[in-house]
Amino acid sequence: MLALARSLRAAISAKRARLSLNLDRLYTFTRESTADLRPWMCDEQGRAVVLDARYEFADLLIRREMRLEGSLLEATRYWQYITAPLSERPRDGGATWQYSNPGAQVLRFMLLINSLRTHGYQWNEQTLLDDFEAKTPPHIEIDAQGKESPVDYMGRQGAGFISVVKHGDFYSALNGLHRLAVLKYLRDHGSAIPAEIPVLRVG
Repeated sequence: MLALARSLRAAISAKRARLSLNLDRLYTFTRESTADLRPWMCDEQGRAVVLDARYEFADLLIRREMRLEGSLLEATRYWQYITAPLSERPRDGGATWQYSNPGAQVLRFMLLINSLRTHGYQWNEQTLLDDFEAKTPPHIEIDAQGKESPVDYMGRQGAGFISVVKHGDFYSALNGLHRLAVLKYLRDHGSAIPAEIPVLRVG
């Protein structure tokens, strides 16, 4: 029985393992080579343009000293993608859902950008992660039938990680693409974001 328990724990650990990956390569590979994983985020050339829209949004928000609203906000590709209907491509969201409240999602993303700019990639600071969740609008998904599904990250182990999945000869970001886009932007513009970042491999 003890041997079986150890085998099960080993199998679970093998499916969720921490590793370090090059940030630039992870961003580029996720953008260029994973259209089969997330086709709704891609243009006709198979490029995940929604990821670039998140990068551009971080750039604009920081250059405007964290003030962005009205027509300037609505003109961003990020806003256009999160407000696009489920039937449209490219769009933001998931395979079968979009954000229930785009305005709340924009505010959540703004606060994430500010947190990452201030604190860096604090994947292991549970208190900081829980404080962020307590002060930001919730992540709520809505499907084609209008069913809303809130996602609770409070206290979730590993919630601060970017998760990745092996895809071909490298890894694609699976969850945490908002974080990935912001970290890439911050590193590109001189912030002390390391070249190699810890991620959580799943699957």
